[in-house]
Amino acid sequence: MADTNRVEAETFQASGDMSGLQHRFVDHVGVGVVGHSLANAGMGVLMNKPQAGEFATVALRGRVRVDAGAAVTAGDFVVSAASGFGVSLTLSSTQIASGGVLARRTIMGRAMTTAASGSVFTLELNPQLTVVQSI
Repeated sequence: MADTNRVEAETFQASGDMSGLQHRFVDHVGVGVVGHSLANAGMGVLMNKPQAGEFATVALRGRVRVDAGAAVTAGDFVVSAASGFGVSLTLSSTQIASGGVLARRTIMGRAMTTAASGSVFTLELNPQLTVVQSI
């Protein structure tokens, strides 16, 4: 079961109707304005269900609930899918074989629980821009 604990949050203006995006990653879309997160980006997790122009409460650090866009295993590093869902950071065999720098990703944190796609999992939220490369 997902839980929350010691969350550092701030409020921003919602860019549009975000009432269906609670527990998903969001990102800056303007000064003091947030919208849904793009793939491999994000600044935090939406904690409430704001309509357009209302205040959106965004968790920036701490233990939060996140909607899984694919199966997530406890201990996985988590990134944002294009829809703002949380997915495990994975590298394809083609990317690994190519060597060198693969991509810049914002790792949103580490999964504390395991969840199936469409479920909610607990994330230790600590967003960090990371350059991922193969070894």
